[in-house]
Amino acid sequence: MEDMPEEILAVALKGISPSDREKYFSTKPIQGFESISECPNVTSGLHERGYKTEDVKEIMGENWLRLYQEVWR
Repeated sequence: MEDMPEEILAVALKGISPSDREKYFSTKPIQGFESISECPNVTSGLHERGYKTEDVKEIMGENWLRLYQEVWR
């Protein structure tokens, strides 16, 4: 978040306790998932752990899409 303008960061963190902010900024990214470009690693990992393709689709976003369609029709 170092690249984020201060005013945006201030709004994003409004209402978050100092201890929770410290936890957020001190947490290291998960190895193999340092950025959104590594989502395929999550998909592969779910398949390797025995999740069915339909379940992986739902986990990776189809549940959100279904919710949005139901709420904003």
